[in-house]
Formats: sequence, structure tokens, C-alpha cells
Amino acid sequence: MPVSPMSDVLQTPSLWRLAQCVRQHQDQWQQSEAPPDLERFERAFHDQVMAVDRDLLADALSRYAVAADDVTVAGVSSRRSLESTQTSLSAAGPITVSRHLYRPAGRSTKSIGPLELRAGIVQGLWTPTAARQGACVMAHLTSRESAMLCEELGGMQPSVSTLDRLPKTLSARFEAHREGWEGDVRARETVPAEAVVLAVSLDGVMAPRAKSAPDQRAPTAPTEPEAPAAGDSPGKRNDREAGCGTVTLYDAEGKRLSTVRYGRMPE
Repeated sequence: MPVSPMSDVLQTPSLWRLAQCVRQHQDQWQQSEAPPDLERFERAFHDQVMAVDRDLLADALSRYAVAADDVTVAGVSSRRSLESTQTSLSAAGPITVSRHLYRPAGRSTKSIGPLELRAGIVQGLWTPTAARQGACVMAHLTSRESAMLCEELGGMQPSVSTLDRLPKTLSARFEAHREGWEGDVRARETVPAEAVVLAVSLDGVMAPRAKSAPDQRAPTAPTEPEAPAAGDSPGKRNDREAGCGTVTLYDAEGKRLSTVRYGRMPE
């Protein structure tokens, strides 16, 4: 039976270093009377696995590149302008690939990267899986705590500011399609046959917002002070209420069957 040759990507130096890491750990059991340090091996092994991960992902990502003379995106034709490297943040860390950029006609137009569009790169930086993981940790922790957790896990290590920008970008895109996407989610929801109780909970918390720019209009005659807007707290006109709620189903014994959580910032 013919044997297929091993792909070049599976012969990367990182894969051989991974094998060497395992071999050295095994040799330590024969060369020393004391057992080797498991934590040190676990961290070294994880680092080598991440290196292999990055090499394989870089090879996979490079296949999304386009080398045509021109491309059409959203009905707009663009000509190939230059070739450059692009570093993306994967769940295993940064990966760098070469790709072509394309520029629409015009003096002040912005170049586009078909590789990023085809691969679903978020914010021009995050791979889809990395963005999903980054959004998950940011939903539970602050940006600084999220950065510390990523560093401890030993995969991607985004900066505090990079993590802080991610949910803002995702939220803006979600808001543009929110009603349709929420409708699709609700259409897939089912009510278990054993559900007999529906509990709806509403709550909110006053959250400070950045102050708006001062009014630069010419002063007018004094008028009666405006009544506080809904959600304002006395003396803190810059606070607004962030709302949250849950919809929970219970069975006849009081066992919780499912919970749908909602949250909306005042913006």
C-alpha cells in the first residue's frame, strides 16, 4: 500500500522541539535518582504545544490569502496594491502570514485585506476562536484581570487595551443586527414539558458615564431647570441605569430547568 509523504507543515522545527521536550523529560527518570519537576515539564510541554499550534494555524491562515489582480467586495472593485505581512492573535498566540492588500479607486480610499475578510478576522487582529475566548473572559472579568488570566493560561496574551476594545467592537456589530439576531435565538428556544412555573426578574444598577462635551452655544436667558431624566440620580446627572433581567423555568418540585439572562447598558 503506498504511503503518502508527510506534509511539510508537519515537519516544522516546533514539532521536533515538542518531541525533544518529551524525550528529555523521559531521560530525566533514568539520569537522576529524584523524580523530575512535573510543573516545570508541564509548562515547557504546554509552551511547545502552543508553538506547534501557531505553526499549523499560520499555515492554515495563509491559505485564505488572495493573489488575484483585482477583487470585488460588496460591489466595489479594488486593485492589488502591495504585499505585506499581517500578525493575527490566535488562541495560541500571535501568528504572522503574508498577504496582498487591495485598494479601491480614489485618492483617499482605504486598502482591504481579503485574507482577513475570508477568514473572519475580528477587528483586524483576532482569529474567530481567539475573539470568542477574549469576549468570554471579558464578560466575567475586568480587562486587567482578563489579561492576567490569559498570561497564566499560557496561550494568547493580549494587552489590557486590546482586550478592552474587543467587546466594544463586538457590541457595535451586534447592536446593528440585534433585533434580527435576538429573534433567531428566541425562535430556537423550547419550553420543557415539565415546566410549570415561569419566573421573570428585573433589576438594575446605576453606572457612571463619561461626561459629554460642554455646550458651546451662546448663553440664553435663564429658564426653569429641567426635570431629571429617567434613570438620573439626584446630584449625579451623569449616572444612568444599566438594566438586567432573567427568565427562568421551574418544574413542579422547584428545580430550575433553564435561565435566559438579559443585560443592557444605558447607551
